Amino acid sequence: MKNMKKKGFALIELLAVIVVLSVIALITVPMIMNVIEKTRKEAFKDSVLGAFTSLDYYLLENDLQDIPEKGIEVKNLELKNNPFEYGIIIKNSEGELEAVNVSDGKYCAQGEQTKLEINKGECDAEAPEVSVSVEGKKATITLTDNVGVIGYAVTNRSEEGTTWEEIEETKSTTKEWEAEKAGEYTAWVKDKYGKTNSKDFTIEKTAFCEYQAGDVVKEFAYTGNVEEFTVPCNGTYKLEVWGAQGGGSAGYGGTGGGTGGYAYGQINLKANMLLYVVVGSRTSYNGGGTAKTDGYGYHGGGGATHIAVNSNLGILSNYNNNREDVVIVAGGGGGSGQYGSGCGTGGLGGGTTGGNGVDNGDKNGGYSGKGGSTTCSQIGTGGNGDTNGGGGGGGWCGGGGAKSPNGQYSGGGGGSGYLNETLLIPDTTGMENGKQSGNGKAQITLVSIAE
Repeated sequence: MKNMKKKGFALIELLAVIVVLSVIALITVPMIMNVIEKTRKEAFKDSVLGAFTSLDYYLLENDLQDIPEKGIEVKNLELKNNPFEYGIIIKNSEGELEAVNVSDGKYCAQGEQTKLEINKGECDAEAPEVSVSVEGKKATITLTDNVGVIGYAVTNRSEEGTTWEEIEETKSTTKEWEAEKAGEYTAWVKDKYGKTNSKDFTIEKTAFCEYQAGDVVKEFAYTGNVEEFTVPCNGTYKLEVWGAQGGGSAGYGGTGGGTGGYAYGQINLKANMLLYVVVGSRTSYNGGGTAKTDGYGYHGGGGATHIAVNSNLGILSNYNNNREDVVIVAGGGGGSGQYGSGCGTGGLGGGTTGGNGVDNGDKNGGYSGKGGSTTCSQIGTGGNGDTNGGGGGGGWCGGGGAKSPNGQYSGGGGGSGYLNETLLIPDTTGMENGKQSGNGKAQITLVSIAE
């Protein structure tokens, strides 16, 4: 039997094959690339010619009789898969349509429709330049371009759409722009060929407010009048109110008028909104009950302090039919009972409820005023005390006045506080009893700035 030997390619034969294939590649690849390049170039040219032919439709859609002097931007034409990034078509001095710097970013077209020149690469026109300097809510926008600026725009980056403002052609100009709200913005510039450029800038929230987070915007003391507060800027604010202490001095076993309550809460407010602030007094202004006296000093209930929105109706009791407008209330303390050798202490102002008044120490008890509760048929009115019995404190529900049959000179009850849960932010509110001596007060603090 004969031995069969397998015969393979020799190394020299393999090298020969590789050399032949390399030569073929060197010849064919440039040819293929030239074909691809030519195809792309022709496709771009066809797109430019399509732009020429679509002008009639553009003129009709935009109610134009003829091509405007500044030309028509090709990227605005109604073309299927419009490839253009910039460039214009004009009517030249001879009345012929002409492409000027028309480009898709890879090729450039120049010339009349019948003499169109297509070159690889972008057109020679450089992009226009835009710079921005910001001061507060105002921006100074500088636009420059060698061939001529014809428009600019400012957009909020959180919103869609760009509205261009046309300007008379110029190589350099400055525009002043003012923001209506804080945000991230972009300034755009466009040259006469439709080429654009942009610059991002920011308008800070603080540009719309003269205060910073944490600033006490306004403090209110007792004036005997309603004080209007204009919200300076959009944001979250902390409202704090203190009711007034009840009338009457300490002595004869009592400690005098009950101290006023405290209430606080945060609320979201818009710039230029109005708040109406009424601060109570120790002499019963804003709902404190009155008291008769035989000469031992005035001991009516302390007035409530409240803040309202939407309507300026004055003192708290006037809001009985507009309770939804009341934002926050701190109750006034009850007036002390005062006579001879005994004084009944006024109840503490609220708080969720007002404190009960205290009976005269050396008389039979049971006639002091009750503290205001959370519900009542008439808001903002403390009960009146009998002769030398303390008046009830003003509040959402006023404290009861002390009765004094047979010389029972007891203290009036404290008024209750109130928090409008519909208007105030949850988990930011609270109330405490008996925190204020003397007249009431109020304070508004900026917590954070909003757009």
